[in-house]
Amino acid sequence: MLYVPLTSQNRASRYEVELRQLHFLKSESVANVQGLGSLPVTQLERKLGQLPDDVLRKIHQALKFAFDLE
Repeated sequence: MLYVPLTSQNRASRYEVELRQLHFLKSESVANVQGLGSLPVTQLERKLGQLPDDVLRKIHQALKFAFDLE
């Protein structure tokens, strides 16, 4: 499974997508598509929450930018 890591340090780059304060996160965060990684599905313990559709669209756009697919 691929994942996009979250961080609380916003560097305001096109590789980052700001996440508004979501109830399942401790602080305001950004998704950093440059840190794309993978892990076995067996390491997933539970679902913490779901990102709003508009945020997912922005993450998809950032991934397209990162992979030069625009």
